Amino acid sequence: MKNYPKDNLDDALVNTIAPVLEEEMYSEKNLEKASKAALGISKWCRAIVGYHGAMKIVVPKKIELAAAKESSAAA
Repeated sequence: MKNYPKDNLDDALVNTIAPVLEEEMYSEKNLEKASKAALGISKWCRAIVGYHGAMKIVVPKKIELAAAKESSAAA
């Protein structure tokens, strides 16, 4: 999981896994009772899905910033 390519996550995968993580069966409360390993993996999956959502906002802003810096340097 440490080497998972989190920056190259497929939207289809996120759209598939996100609803599963919201199911009651996969709540942290239920997973904690079932297995500490399952709870840890669930937290990791939730973090990866959250990271993917955040990067959809951050990456375009980084591109805009780079373009603005380039434009101001040219001026």
